[in-house]
Amino acid sequence: MEPVADSAAGRVRVSYSIDNAGGGIGEIRVFHNGKLVRSDGEYPVKRGESTASLKEFTPAAVTRGLAAFAAQSQGERSAPALMRPDRVGESIEIVPVPGDNEISVTAFNRNNTVQSRIHAARFNSSRVAEPPRVFVLAIGIDRFRGKPEDSALAYAVKDAQNMAALMRDHAKRMGAGELQPVRVLDNERATRAGIMEAFADLARNTRPQDTLIVFIATHGVFDSGTYALVTHDYEGTLGPASTINAGELIDISKRIPAQRQLLILDTCHSGGLDGTLAGLYDARMSLIARNVGLHTFASAGTLQEALDGFEGNGLFTHVLLQGLRAGDADANKDRTVTVFELGDYARQTVPGLARKVGHRQTPLIMKFGRDLPLMTGY
Repeated sequence: MEPVADSAAGRVRVSYSIDNAGGGIGEIRVFHNGKLVRSDGEYPVKRGESTASLKEFTPAAVTRGLAAFAAQSQGERSAPALMRPDRVGESIEIVPVPGDNEISVTAFNRNNTVQSRIHAARFNSSRVAEPPRVFVLAIGIDRFRGKPEDSALAYAVKDAQNMAALMRDHAKRMGAGELQPVRVLDNERATRAGIMEAFADLARNTRPQDTLIVFIATHGVFDSGTYALVTHDYEGTLGPASTINAGELIDISKRIPAQRQLLILDTCHSGGLDGTLAGLYDARMSLIARNVGLHTFASAGTLQEALDGFEGNGLFTHVLLQGLRAGDADANKDRTVTVFELGDYARQTVPGLARKVGHRQTPLIMKFGRDLPLMTGY
């Protein structure tokens, strides 16, 4: 990798080359201060069309699906994603953060089974730091294009609206920066195309020092070894036109410059996202995370269904709102609720409330990098 000189530029181009050490060259990943900004793999492989309906995705069906996925041949699952020459030279343009910046590159062999050590280059940006901002996108889907009796939810839209209202009402208490206009997509506005355009808008308008909070309440499925959320387009059968899968969520994250991101998924089977994330943000990447904070709150485990109704919200959303509104999640009583504290509060509180109504639900809280203040001044 070519070292980068100190820069005052708004965008910096970094060049790197990779040589075949005997096993070929497969996937290449590039990180900026520990945040994935480029990759050419799929996480996991894209799903094809499906004839399944939402009714078929019970915990028992997911268990059977996991067993079938595990039984697939290793050769099929580790097939080369790309065929490359013995030397690959590429470059990437990044938006630097004021101060220290680190660009890290790692590559895999042709079969994507062996990973190289991480190579890094550092530089300092003398750009004047702009004030950090907070962007919030809340998505809730109760009604789908299919028959209501097959797919309707009770509180998903209300969950998104309540979360958005909480952020707006407490805009002056946001701990990570100045709150920007909160965007809500519900029902007919929350099509796959509408959601993707909202993410594209965030990619165009956020800066590395900004914070992004995305809240999504809808149906979730775990099929063929991957988690996917269901968009308003669902008409009775599932497929790429009516879902956004785990690999696409990761691709969205890497395209959005904000280096502090919190994704909240209040859907069934959302814990299935963990297997996809774990391979990207491992312990080695944590060492170079610097000010990056990439966190995901999944309302239920891979085999679990998220309770849609509890005192006027989904159970998971109810607990998050409770933890933020009154500061119940402020574990150390310093008048600030952080991402880590809110995640721990949800993980400790949800299972007990679920048991009281005869349900089993354990959130999966995935944290990578630095903690992030959410609400202050309780």
